[in-house]
Amino acid sequence: MPESYKKDFPSTLAIIDGTEIKIQKPSSLHAQSQSYSNNKSTNTLKDLVAVDPRGSLLFTSCLFSGAISDKDIFEQLGLKKMLQNLVQHMVISTNGRQRF
Repeated sequence: MPESYKKDFPSTLAIIDGTEIKIQKPSSLHAQSQSYSNNKSTNTLKDLVAVDPRGSLLFTSCLFSGAISDKDIFEQLGLKKMLQNLVQHMVISTNGRQRF
């Protein structure tokens, strides 16, 4: 993690970002509308990836239609709860001492 980021965000547990994968335009109009990404102006599938500050992969989601927002994926997956459980496990595994 860059030093400037460590300084500004010292307690960062995970960095989360969405990735869009361009797909061939579906023949079905319904599938076209579901997979169309306004952000990319094409049909896509989308997933979320979470990495720790060292760049190690913590989580990757299944694929969603391109029309969904990163925030909606985050909420549908319950990623906040998963990260809270990870923090709780880290605290328990270090006998009450927090080490991140």
